[in-house]
Order: sequence, then C-alpha cells, then structure tokens
Amino acid sequence: MNALRPGPSWVTVLAMLLLAPWLSSAQEPPSEAPEAQTQVFFSGGVGAGTLSGFAAQLSLSIRRGGGDVVVRMAGTTEFALFDTPETSKDIAVLYGRHTSGSIGWVRAAAGLGAAWGVRRGALLPGTCFFGCDYVQKRHSTVGLALQVDAAWAPLSSMALGLSLFGNLNGLGSFGVATLSLHLGQVR
Repeated sequence: MNALRPGPSWVTVLAMLLLAPWLSSAQEPPSEAPEAQTQVFFSGGVGAGTLSGFAAQLSLSIRRGGGDVVVRMAGTTEFALFDTPETSKDIAVLYGRHTSGSIGWVRAAAGLGAAWGVRRGALLPGTCFFGCDYVQKRHSTVGLALQVDAAWAPLSSMALGLSLFGNLNGLGSFGVATLSLHLGQVR
C-alpha cells in the first residue's frame, strides 16, 4: 500500500487550499455597506403662522445616511395695521430622520431652540384713536423645536416643499406653515 508522501505536488495543493479563502476575499469588494455621502442644502420659505400673520424660515441641513442635522431660524409676526404686533422667533438645532423616494423626501426633526418675542400686555389708557397701544411683554426662553418637511425634488439641486414647524415653550409657543425652496444637494 502506498502512503501519501509529502512531495512538491502535495505541498502545492495544501498551500492552495489554505490560501484560497484569503486570496478570494482579497479580490472581492468588502462586504460592508458603502460609506454614506454627506449632503448639504439651504432652505427658505414664507407662509402663515399661529399669530395670524406673516411667517418665514431659513435653515441649513446636513444630511448623512438617514439622519439630518438642521440649524434653523424661524419666526412669525402678527399682521396688525394699527395695533402693536405680537412676534415669536427662534433659533434651533434639530436632529431628524428622513425617508427618500425617487423624486422627493419627507423629514421629521426635533431639538432645542432659543425662543423670544413680544406679547401684548395691558391696554394703555387713552391710546385707541387709530389703533390701540399695549404694554409690550417681552419674553425669551428655551423650548422644544419641531419641524416636518415634505419636498418634491425634480432636480438633484433644487426642491420645492411644505414645511411645518414650531417651538413649544411656556412663554410664547408658536407654529408656522411655509412653502419652501431647498437649494443644494437635495437628493
């Protein structure tokens, strides 16, 4: 009976068997998911707010993977022709998640926002000839900033959408809806 004797052909076969998994994994692309691309875009919009007047917002969004960081400035001013208008504004940093389709995306975000504004106080006597003057009650606080966006992006660099946002706080909560234009790497 002939026993297996280590020779040059046997050593070659053994070396190929031992090295085959290492060689094949070196030739294949890594099995990890590709690194997510960072997208940056600016948004601005105008609309109406809970103070029965004009509202506006500007924001910078940084998107990576499924998460968004949003830095937002927003506000609303009451339309008061003759009276002292009430105002609410905030600057907020939010984190949100988005879902994207072929030509659009939806995002919901929340964070902290510094809110400030003016509310009407007591009526000043004898000031109601063409309009009334009120004591101005200024406020500033930190609140929960919220934002929901839905955007239609027919181009990769521009999107049109609807933004709903607000700031919930104990001194001057407000909410706003705007039509928004998004410019940058929107999809």
